[in-house]
Amino acid sequence: MAIISLGAPIVMQFFDKVSREQIAAVFLPPRSLLVFAHAAYTDVLHCIDAREHDVISPETVDNYADAAAWCAAHPSAATVLHPPATAPLPASPAYTVPRATRTSITIRRVLKVSKFKLRL
Repeated sequence: MAIISLGAPIVMQFFDKVSREQIAAVFLPPRSLLVFAHAAYTDVLHCIDAREHDVISPETVDNYADAAAWCAAHPSAATVLHPPATAPLPASPAYTVPRATRTSITIRRVLKVSKFKLRL
C-alpha cells in the first residue's frame, strides 16, 4: 500500500493490531510518500488523531530530525514551543504545527475482489 500525502503536514500514528499499543508516530510533510508492505500492512493499524495541532518533539514523533528540519525551514507553518522560564532549555526544540486541509491518495493492491454485483 502506498499513501501520498498532499496539502498540510500531519502526524500519523501506528498501532499493533492485536495489543492496540502505539508502535510509532511519524511526521508526514506535504508531498510525502509512505509505503507499507508485509507485516507493516497486515499487522499494523494506522490513524490520524483528530486535533487542532500536532506537537513535534523527540518524545512525540519517531522521525524528529526530519520533522524538526521541515519545521525550521517553514517558520510560517510551525511555531517553536518555548518552555516556561523556570524550566531548563530542552536539548531539542519542540514545535507546534496547526492542522489544515490535507488530501491523501491511497493505492492498494487487492488480491481478492468480491463478486458482489451492483444493480443500478
